Amino acid sequence: MADFDSPDVLAAIKTGVREMSELERAVELTTPLPTSTLQPFLRLAGGGYERAHEFFAQTIRPAREMSYEIWQGADWSKYRARAKRLPPMMHPSVWEKAFYAVVDARAAERRRQIEAEEEAARSRGSAAEKWFYLSKIFAPIDTVSRTLLSNREVQRVERERARLTNAKERAEQQLQSRTVTEAVRFCRGIAPLRANWRVKFPVVTARTNVEPGAVKR
Repeated sequence: MADFDSPDVLAAIKTGVREMSELERAVELTTPLPTSTLQPFLRLAGGGYERAHEFFAQTIRPAREMSYEIWQGADWSKYRARAKRLPPMMHPSVWEKAFYAVVDARAAERRRQIEAEEEAARSRGSAAEKWFYLSKIFAPIDTVSRTLLSNREVQRVERERARLTNAKERAEQQLQSRTVTEAVRFCRGIAPLRANWRVKFPVVTARTNVEPGAVKR
């Protein structure tokens, strides 16, 4: 009966193999016992696995209550030594297989939860970045905004802010330069008009010899 403790047989039991004919096709058995003798034991071991799996699925903590590292480091021997009220185990190796099947499933579930939480955090960071970009594009990144954005996003926003700030300054300089140029052109344009105006309407700067009493009021 030692074949029922082999990893290959336990793996087959885990996948649902309950018939010797199917087991013999999947695993090379070394026992001299005939198939008819082993069949009841295979079904008994299969039933034990199902009960053990159900027991562990109901009694082991949910995946979220422990870290991924703890789930990966779970040990059957320690669990069995500390657990209370474990049912009778006719095939301890079958129960061990069921234990690790549930623990591995918990670890995989916790990993998916962590990935979902990280994706949600990235989404929140992206939303915060958009808000920052629209409302504070020319202002320094404050401490609160930094906590919402990843370092890479902060650097990208700062580069974009610097680019837009430089563009704004260049636009202001160009506007100022155009204003000066237009003013110079305007002055050059009116210079001939002022010369003509002086010719037609000379400015009188000399005092006239008019007696005070000659001025009629």
